[in-house]
Amino acid sequence: GGGGLTFEQEVEDIVRRGVEEDVNADNIAMEVNGRKFAHDKTFGDCSAVMALTILQTLEVAASRKDAFASVTRAVKKWRPLLKKFARSEDDQTRVIQAVETFVVSDGWKVEARPAQQRT
Repeated sequence: GGGGLTFEQEVEDIVRRGVEEDVNADNIAMEVNGRKFAHDKTFGDCSAVMALTILQTLEVAASRKDAFASVTRAVKKWRPLLKKFARSEDDQTRVIQAVETFVVSDGWKVEARPAQQRT
């Protein structure tokens, strides 16, 4: 193996950096598209990884209600980016499944996250 990053890791890095640095959605889309072609992936492959990555950048929530509000804000903010990749009904279903996985897995809970380094 080439020891390079997997498609998922590359897209995750692009999206995480984009969200944290508030990069324009078009620029993120262009970078992800490059990885999509390089790895011969589908729009659905991209949208599923992107949705999950966006959710993983959210602040830890104290309650399911807070988590839901946070997810809703993130989806609204990044909808233009997700729409570029979640084109078909199947792609959109994959995004919804990624959101469900995140919420059901309790990924939003304080206890479920790795402890942050205190400085």
